Amino acid sequence: MPLNEQGAATEAVHQNALLEALFSREHNPAVIGTVTTSEGVAIYQNNGALNAIRALSLMFPAVFALLGETDFAGLARQYWRASPPQRGDWSQYGQDFGDWIAAHNPGGVLDELSFLPALARLDDALSRCQDAPNATADLSTLALLEGDPALCCIVLHPSLTLLDLDYDMLDYRSTLLCQPLDQQSTNAATVAQSASYAVIARHDWRADATRVDAASAAFVRNCLLGATVLQAHDAACAIQADFDAAQWLSQAIPAQWLLRVKLVST
Repeated sequence: MPLNEQGAATEAVHQNALLEALFSREHNPAVIGTVTTSEGVAIYQNNGALNAIRALSLMFPAVFALLGETDFAGLARQYWRASPPQRGDWSQYGQDFGDWIAAHNPGGVLDELSFLPALARLDDALSRCQDAPNATADLSTLALLEGDPALCCIVLHPSLTLLDLDYDMLDYRSTLLCQPLDQQSTNAATVAQSASYAVIARHDWRADATRVDAASAAFVRNCLLGATVLQAHDAACAIQADFDAAQWLSQAIPAQWLLRVKLVST
């Protein structure tokens, strides 16, 4: 093996050993070298955990407000060990935080806060909406809706996502973030367990969550999937027979959900 390749291979072994040490309670200093003694690994681990806690507290402000600094830090540290970052950008970290909580119930947190995964998913959607690409709407293309609805599609803003929740979280989250820390409530009875739908989109550069009914959610979902206006309308009417697409547009346009209308061939 050429010298430069041998050096690269040795460095790769060193880096892999370091990563294994950071996310494991056991490591072999003889393998990973003198730079990563037990004390050194502990420093790396602590710094990594603190970065994860900080990043997650910013991405999940309502979960942080609900749990408080100490309990949130413990939960975030467990998540960091179980799901280490895959890239250097901390703003991309934590996308599966809510799913991880739901799947693992760390520390039995779901025994009292069964809605916590839904709250985490809402936090995550709003945080990522804020960082989504921008695009300028072309409302002149709405004229295409006067034609055949089977031949055109509604393109929604790139910041927009649809969130299906098993708890009605929007009012609870708003109240939670407005309360002083010493008045935060952990009473699960204040959150209704029922299917709810939220359109997450940026409005005037601020991420917003809007509650929508099941028919509107079906319409939005189909638009996101690239369905024609007719197909999206039919899906909404299957849930609510008198669904009115014009009324939906009267909400969607001022909320800045629309990007443009296009013909299916373009």
